Amino acid sequence: MTQVKQIKTTEEINDVSDNISSDTESSSTIIDTLSGQQKVAALLVALGKPAAARLLKHFTPDDLRRLSGQAHTLPNISLADFEILVRQFEDAFAEGVSFSEAGAKFDNLVQETLPEDEAALVFDPSKAPALPQENIWDIIKKLNIDVLQKHLVQEHPQVISYIISRLPSEIAAKILMAQTMSVRSDLTRRRLHLRTVSPEIETLLDQALRPILLKNNDEGDKAHHSQVAIIFNELDKADIDEMLANLDNLNPEDIEKIKAKLFVFEDIPRLTERARLLLFDGIAADTIITALHGAENLMKELILNSLSQRTRRMVETELSTENEAIQQEAIINARRSIAQTAIKLSEQGTINLLGEEGTS
Repeated sequence: MTQVKQIKTTEEINDVSDNISSDTESSSTIIDTLSGQQKVAALLVALGKPAAARLLKHFTPDDLRRLSGQAHTLPNISLADFEILVRQFEDAFAEGVSFSEAGAKFDNLVQETLPEDEAALVFDPSKAPALPQENIWDIIKKLNIDVLQKHLVQEHPQVISYIISRLPSEIAAKILMAQTMSVRSDLTRRRLHLRTVSPEIETLLDQALRPILLKNNDEGDKAHHSQVAIIFNELDKADIDEMLANLDNLNPEDIEKIKAKLFVFEDIPRLTERARLLLFDGIAADTIITALHGAENLMKELILNSLSQRTRRMVETELSTENEAIQQEAIINARRSIAQTAIKLSEQGTINLLGEEGTS
């Protein structure tokens, strides 16, 4: 077995088998007519499953494919003829094995000693699994906005609006703000009435982001005021006001529906007292403390009056101590978290973001 274990590739076995000399009395035998790969195939069949399994793992699928083909061309080999070939492989010789069906035996050997998927690949390379491709939307999420914008300017606005609809609101907001004001308005209008995209077109867009969308008609249109509002709510108050001021190409009804769903931290004063109590009842004290850092006194007092006595004392104690370690980003995130909670409560019908009299 020592010599057999040292053989790792088809070429090495081929070299060895080609160099085996004929020691028999006859000057020519059937072994002399075999190619090196046929000899390798014959030896593997003779080894049997346990020994062959240790060898097969060293072969590539291409090697095994070639050997499988050679095994099917093997003639019937008598034990007397085979002794000439195995003389240098005595330890690996499985006595009594018949070679009348070497091709079938080799196929069996491959199927029983290799995992099912690897064996299938030996006999049919077309069954090789396709390499997984990263989803285009995951790729877009990882791109720098400036890099992404260079690609988007070459696309049709309808394609950009579809891309925005497939991305998280914080990324969609950044894309929107990277456009000129006129393009922002156009994208907002298109996003509002973006139709459902067919699976076929969605696949094409996923693969190549080509400007192929459903024909532009009014049938089946669906307004997406909530989704547009979610994107706007990721912006600063000043940016939202600027966006709204430049949406003159939208009809008044659409603008009002969007405004009804807009809410940022600075809008808290417009809530009714009851709505503020309901809102801050579910906000963690740490979030409130962070959000109130740097806030105007009027905003601080308004929010403090919306807290329970215990929470108010805790917040006031923390605010009385200047904490310069709090980053501006943490303050922005805390304020955004409070605004998003208000929006969720509004969607649940718990409060009214417009602060109308007689409602929460």
